[in-house]
Amino acid sequence: MLKYFAGLMCCAAACLGADVKIILPDDPQIWEKKAAADLRKYLSESVEGEITVEGQPAEFHVGETALAKSLGQDLREEEWCIKNVEGRIVLFGGGRRGTTYAVSVFLERYAGILLFSMHEKEIPHRKELCLPKLDLRGKPAFPIRAIFPDYSEKWDDGDFAAFNRLNSFGDRWISAANGGGFRYGSPYSVHTFNRYVPEAEFFQTHPEYFSLTRKGNRNPNRMEGQLCLSNPELVDVMWKKLQGFILADEAKAEGNGSPAPGIYDISQNDNNSFCVCERCSQLRAYYGNAESGLQLNLINQLARRLKQFRPDLKISTLAYFQTEAPPRNITLEDNIVIRLCNTANNFAGGPEGAGEEPFRQRLKDWGGLTDSLGIWDYGISFNGFARGLPYPSEFFLQETLRYYRAHNVLFPFVEREYIYHTDMAVMKTWLHAKLMEDPDADFDTLLNTFLNGYYGKAAPFIRQYRLTLLASVREKKPFITAFMPSAFSFTHLDCKTVSACDKLLEQAESAVQDDPVRVRRVREARAGIDEAIILFIRKFNLEDPGHGLDPRIAAKRLKETLRTSIETCIDPKRQAHCLAKIARMDVYDILPETIPPQNEAANGIDIPIELASWWAGGEPLVKDPESPLGYAVRVRQGVLPVLIGGYDQQTRSEHFSARITGEEIKGPGYRWYTIGETFRPRPAGYIYLTNKWFVQFPQSPAWTADPDSPWRIHVSMKFTGPAYPGGKAEDSNAIFIDRIVLEPVLHP
Repeated sequence: MLKYFAGLMCCAAACLGADVKIILPDDPQIWEKKAAADLRKYLSESVEGEITVEGQPAEFHVGETALAKSLGQDLREEEWCIKNVEGRIVLFGGGRRGTTYAVSVFLERYAGILLFSMHEKEIPHRKELCLPKLDLRGKPAFPIRAIFPDYSEKWDDGDFAAFNRLNSFGDRWISAANGGGFRYGSPYSVHTFNRYVPEAEFFQTHPEYFSLTRKGNRNPNRMEGQLCLSNPELVDVMWKKLQGFILADEAKAEGNGSPAPGIYDISQNDNNSFCVCERCSQLRAYYGNAESGLQLNLINQLARRLKQFRPDLKISTLAYFQTEAPPRNITLEDNIVIRLCNTANNFAGGPEGAGEEPFRQRLKDWGGLTDSLGIWDYGISFNGFARGLPYPSEFFLQETLRYYRAHNVLFPFVEREYIYHTDMAVMKTWLHAKLMEDPDADFDTLLNTFLNGYYGKAAPFIRQYRLTLLASVREKKPFITAFMPSAFSFTHLDCKTVSACDKLLEQAESAVQDDPVRVRRVREARAGIDEAIILFIRKFNLEDPGHGLDPRIAAKRLKETLRTSIETCIDPKRQAHCLAKIARMDVYDILPETIPPQNEAANGIDIPIELASWWAGGEPLVKDPESPLGYAVRVRQGVLPVLIGGYDQQTRSEHFSARITGEEIKGPGYRWYTIGETFRPRPAGYIYLTNKWFVQFPQSPAWTADPDSPWRIHVSMKFTGPAYPGGKAEDSNAIFIDRIVLEPVLHP
């Protein structure tokens, strides 16, 4: 028996707009009820009058109705179908999510309903909705499509994710009403070593379970240490934990009627450390000097036990930092999933671009070891002082996902946190979701759909703004990595480009000045350029004193924008935490608007210290009248020699090193020091200064300027305190750095 789905909202919906006739199965599932409720809600809010299909009044059949069954469509999980039979529109699909996807595809394509984020949507209004003949069927391209959102963002129960056909949304579980989704089992989805072998439970009785450091001690701290992966007792310890997690998850799932997780993560703590004990060192050598071999040797043993215990379950682990390089002399069990972290990807290019050769080789090598391969991509920059700078990565999303598909990646994942302080976060997240669903979708259509719906009359100016950035990227060829890029890595943000973008964004704001919501959205798009003005103004004033950019106006607007963004999209319980993060930008208030030109190398690349990556005990920038710039980074260090070198994030290795000895220190005050021999730059490399690597300058500007040339390093530094020659006893031991110049050495 079929029944009309009306419920308590029927009368209200009829008053608000179209009378939406919906038929459900006699005993509908929870996701069918939710899909029907969404259909009614959005159509009644959008359409005032009649809804017709091929000229006949429309009647919607949602889910596995008798009419849907009669069509004889055999649909698997996530497959969906939209079809009309005379005036009856059938929206249904396979498994728990297919019907949800059928309804959202229909609303999006035919009613123009757009969910831009968990807190932003577009519901266009129309007198009537006249539909053509409908006969569509589809399924997302990748079996798992995951975006990790800002965990501070207001939660919507999975509405945004389900509507945009994502089946994984970070730590947030898509509700059963929204069809559920892919999720990891307990204890967590990543960095779980410390949860399987907690310090509090094991360190006192079994310190040998934890990694041995070069200093000769065992370190159980999850931020600094790992496990001793060669310890044979760990297999039993971790297997007991894994069994417990599985059984607890199954009991919980049975209790609430949801499916139990199908995959469990066992992966290293979130740091670069590894165990240096004799057994680990021997095993590492056996696996081709690859730390991943030790990790997979342990996981292989657990995977074999899991096959006997729960044959359908899988174990997932990371290829991350010290484990990114694949091992030799090992065969992986077929219930192991590898997630290769693209930690040195270029935000300003795709995987087939120059400088991406190491990642391409790793992807190929891991693909030779497993058929279950995922990618962990990054949509954010882990540098709080350059996080909001703009880069047009949206134009490279499609080629990236097509490349992954061609290389048999099953699980594309992207980390997109800090929505309130990341370049065009809402747009990029929405586009990423759409292209994960269909990498062959028409990109221009997708982009214009978003821009027109989100920005209204400002859309043409926003589009031109992004194209202006893209043109500069293609000319300047920056290499911008996720992990601690300096502001100077964003070489496409030259004075001419930033000035042009600022003018376009001013026009965009004027176009929607009577629409407060869209003014806020334009301001959020403008935040990246405002941040560029603040960061680069000293450089711009050297290059073009008549540029017309005002850093005071940009700073005031940026602070207001970030605060408003936090109040709009962040959970009230987390707003104070997020406001504290952006308050750190106040450090730039001490900077002057002008600095003198450098005179150390006339043809060198000049990098003032605020454009580097740096952190130094809570005081990264300080006023210093002794500096020609008036400010510097102070690093509290009293050790000689002072170590300096180059580190390549792609190969995870140093490629040059140098030092400043006591004999080389020239005396008090700022002096120029020419560092060691020349070096050849790497696209994802940086130059570290001081023994704890507190200050880092990018090599990418030199690499893009001339990758084949040798380069010389000049650093402006001051040494204070009794640890250094000429230092005063009453001063603190410290190194002050205010400028670096990279000088190309002419080819013979």
